[in-house]
Amino acid sequence: IMSRADFIRKKRKRSDSRKIDFSQLEDEKTSDPQTVRITHARDILLATFIAHPDLAKKFSTDISPGLFNDEFCDRLMSAVLSCYEAGRDFDITSMSGDFSPEQMSRTARLLPGSGAVLISGTAEECRDCINVLKEESRKSQQKDLASLSDEEFNQLFNKKKE
Repeated sequence: IMSRADFIRKKRKRSDSRKIDFSQLEDEKTSDPQTVRITHARDILLATFIAHPDLAKKFSTDISPGLFNDEFCDRLMSAVLSCYEAGRDFDITSMSGDFSPEQMSRTARLLPGSGAVLISGTAEECRDCINVLKEESRKSQQKDLASLSDEEFNQLFNKKKE
């Protein structure tokens, strides 16, 4: 019985030493809840617009350059909307010359059927995502104001006053 207990203890010890601590592998960006929220909103909005051209056309006026606060996402949104404005469906192969292989891979995960991003395909979901991105944009602008010198802030204040 004692030898069997020793065998089990040794086996557990070996299996514990092989376990991976996934918390160490976590990306620092994804550990911040606000960043996760923004990334999720970007992905949902892009995936929805790729899958539902009618929603992309409906909300295209709400999408301003820089809304995503991410160069790749802004470029991808512009490419998607350009396709629809030209009367074409979005096709990932048509953009291979404009995007790197990594960006193409990131785009492929947004395509319908990939299963990487779950969307409801509703106008409400689009509106919610746009509101999250606009809120973040306002917050980042407010942070920029805090870093201004007194003189720069007074100049900006006087411009707004006029």
